[in-house]
Order: sequence, then structure tokens, then C-alpha cells
Amino acid sequence: MLAPCSAYDPSPGLAFAHRYMRESLNANNSTVTPVTVPPRVVTGPIAPEFLRLPRPGQLCPHTGMSRSALNDLILPTPRNGNKPPVRSFCLRQKGAKTGIRLVDYASLRDYIRRHAEGVEVAPLESQVVA
Repeated sequence: MLAPCSAYDPSPGLAFAHRYMRESLNANNSTVTPVTVPPRVVTGPIAPEFLRLPRPGQLCPHTGMSRSALNDLILPTPRNGNKPPVRSFCLRQKGAKTGIRLVDYASLRDYIRRHAEGVEVAPLESQVVA
């Protein structure tokens, strides 16, 4: 047979938690001890792993390229010898005709760096972000 609820003795860890909660709450059930939140450390802009193609008539916010310029790089066309130089993926539901085209940002960034004209581009490891 089960013991009555008043005879129930919680484990020592739970007893400490209950006592701590009772001591840290005032009459309004709000905490008495101040809560400190450590500051966020931001080392620089976060680069996405994939980019979604921009809407027609708009530019990509990360590269400034148009939708058609990105399509020339990611889709097999006669201009690129039917071998797209930038990797992309199409996510679609099973049986669907259309999907979401995602561009591999690292592949696109590498392509842009390889084809930069007149600019000396240092390797990414040696660049210092201020």
C-alpha cells in the first residue's frame, strides 16, 4: 500500500531545490536574487551554409548577384559547358515537380575568389576580421 502524501520524503537533491526556490522567492513569487546574463561574444558576421535564390528582380543580400547570374553558375547551360561551376541542391517533396534551389555558399564564394579580376585575394586564414 502507498504511504500518505505527507509521509513522502523527496530525495536530498529535490529537497535542496525546493528549499532554494522557497528562499529565493519573495511574497510576490518573483526572484529576489538578481539574474546575470553573460554578454554575447560576436567574432564577426556568420556566413550561411546555403543561400536561397533571390526573388526575380532582387539581388542576393550576401553577394549582390542577380537571380539570373546565380542561375548561370548553378544550372547546366551551354555558357558553362553544361557543367555548373557552383554546387547547388534542389529540395523537393516526393513526387513534386518544383522545389527550393539552395546554393552552396562555400562553393559560390570559392568560385568568386578564383575569378576575381585585378584584385589580390589573400587566403581566408590570413585575413584578420576587425
